[in-house]
Amino acid sequence: MPWTLEIHHIYLRRPGDATLIIARHPAVGAHPPIARAVLIDGGDKGGGGYVNAYINAFAPAINLDAIVVTHFDKDHFYGITELLQRPVTPRYHNAIVYDCGRLPNLRLFDTYTDQHNVPNVRASKYSVYRNAIAARGMLHATADVNSFDIARYDANHFPTVPNVAGSEPPTWLLGKDVLWGNGLPAWAENPPAHAPLHPTLRCVVANKWVRQVAGLPRFISTVDIFNGPNRMSNAQIAAYESAKTQDNAKSLGFLLEFNGFRYYVAGDLFRQQEDGLNTIRAVPMQFNPGVGAFLNQNGNAAGRVLAMKTSHHGAVTSSSREFLTRLRPSAAVVSCGYNNSYGHPHPEVVNSLDGYPELPIGRDALNRHPTVPPKPPLPPILHYLTGYLTMAHTRAGDAGRTAGPPGASIRLTVTEAQSQRDCRGQVFRGVRAAADRVSTVTNLGLTAAQLDAIADAAVMRGVIAATAVAVGAGPATATAVGNAVESAGNRGGGGVPGLVSVAVAAAAAAPGAGAQAAAIAAVAAAGPGWAAAIGLGAAQVIGAAVVPGATAASITAAAQGAGPAVSVPGATAAGFAGFALRANLASASGAGFAAVAGLAAGLVGANAAQGTALGAAVGGLNGQAAAPALARLTTRAALAAGMAPGTAALAGAVAGAGSLGGPDQVRAATNAALNAIGDPGVPAAGNAAAVAATLAANDLFTVAFQAAAPVTIAHTD
Repeated sequence: MPWTLEIHHIYLRRPGDATLIIARHPAVGAHPPIARAVLIDGGDKGGGGYVNAYINAFAPAINLDAIVVTHFDKDHFYGITELLQRPVTPRYHNAIVYDCGRLPNLRLFDTYTDQHNVPNVRASKYSVYRNAIAARGMLHATADVNSFDIARYDANHFPTVPNVAGSEPPTWLLGKDVLWGNGLPAWAENPPAHAPLHPTLRCVVANKWVRQVAGLPRFISTVDIFNGPNRMSNAQIAAYESAKTQDNAKSLGFLLEFNGFRYYVAGDLFRQQEDGLNTIRAVPMQFNPGVGAFLNQNGNAAGRVLAMKTSHHGAVTSSSREFLTRLRPSAAVVSCGYNNSYGHPHPEVVNSLDGYPELPIGRDALNRHPTVPPKPPLPPILHYLTGYLTMAHTRAGDAGRTAGPPGASIRLTVTEAQSQRDCRGQVFRGVRAAADRVSTVTNLGLTAAQLDAIADAAVMRGVIAATAVAVGAGPATATAVGNAVESAGNRGGGGVPGLVSVAVAAAAAAPGAGAQAAAIAAVAAAGPGWAAAIGLGAAQVIGAAVVPGATAASITAAAQGAGPAVSVPGATAAGFAGFALRANLASASGAGFAAVAGLAAGLVGANAAQGTALGAAVGGLNGQAAAPALARLTTRAALAAGMAPGTAALAGAVAGAGSLGGPDQVRAATNAALNAIGDPGVPAAGNAAAVAATLAANDLFTVAFQAAAPVTIAHTD
């Protein structure tokens, strides 16, 4: 009988986090039904009441098996204290409690000044929390974990786990499964034998110690503990690590696994622990990999973390572009309060979730990406905000949406059948099927590993990266093309149009082709830094590409005349790609982007045919071409630039299929690419069989808004 997994992101009507994870299994014969539940954090003051009300409404029969406090910031653990102080109930008070561990004694009390300006001392919130656990007789699993003196250094200046008498090490929780009480006394429950495919919730980062693919965990701290030959003393290190400013960095992080489904949550963890860091001045310098390297060990689609909660409420201190690309989730949840004063989520994080660099070349004063073309160079990640937010405080972004009016929460649901599907998703299967069909029909003879590499690039880095791999140009070329196209799309925000927009407007206003190109070049040249940003002569090339009647020769000539820094392959690619868009799609803006992409590809070493294929694909995407049109024009442009027919069709099919990845797009793009090289393809029935893998149900999990008008979204990619 099947398991079902639920992940509830509870809206708290204020800043803070509260995540409820429930694993359910129905009764089997004499075995009763199973429900295991973990609450991770409980929000700020008042949060406990909202958590309790939510459970009453949506999981009334649930008793918690574990309570986790990721770190001791008030917007994470005050609400937990409120739940622990409630009248004794099995819902909360039979749970095992996990946290970072014991704080220094000096944190047991707070000093404050009362209304009469008289200094006073009171028990700290941390003391109240611990006393509430003790008063209920609950098992505090991490009570003796040392969370302050968390690193010492050996004679070679490498961090080691401190051995403190009477304490568990700061790494004690790493690898343990808090859903089933793994590693605790013998009476702790174990997964039932009659339900073997059970979910697990294992700790992957704790107290700045990060699990590694191989070997012992690594300690990652931002403090520079060396000053020339003089090392900070162990006492100084302990004092630094115990400071309140280090609470976020010491957050606990967990990986929830249910067959192929994986979900990540980690309090307010910092980028340094997510991405890794050179933390010491030892010789030789040592890089300590972050938790991202553990979560997706090979950095590919097979290792994806399908869903995640962005750390620190979407603050700029977490969820870097590098980290998001490494995990490549299908969905991300941002926990932030209504009208929050922290500016959560930060525009740089929203940019990354939308598929743009954190600091786009064409950013505005708030570091937001352009609100006009180009398309994002990386695959957008659908993201959901737990509450209604005003534009004055934050923004959801192009690929984001709020859960509705205040009071809404977000629930992810995974069935056992969904968890056993290929986590690489529909885009992977669609692009691979298209590439496989073209390879078979044209006798390219691509190996399974080569097909996987093309499809993997589509999932992890998008259509342009997949096209680059298909034509042998490589990922570095795709990155250069994406940067150049983004630069051409926006001049710096604030509503100022980019080079392509300027070119299109000038082309419409100027009387003749020569005058149009000159006007475009003059206007574009007024923008600071453009020659350096997207290559010498880009303004002239765009100008030549967007005018009515542009030809491959005229665009190429404009590029060749731009200066010695423009490569011959780049000029040729700009000409063929720009002309393909202008002639076959009648898209002025698409032609401009195509020309820039071809030029950029040539500048980083791609040959003319490769640059043309990439340029045509970029231009088609930005020209809003449908999948078959995108496949057709990419193939024809590559053929015109001298690419072999089979490779040209491969580029076209991959570009078209990768735009959406669904069965219809795959079928149409594949046939269009094959027809473009003069091959009629295969009979319809045979082609349908070739893409049958894309037709099966492939929803990997669903997202639902717990609001007055629920919305359910199936995630397939």
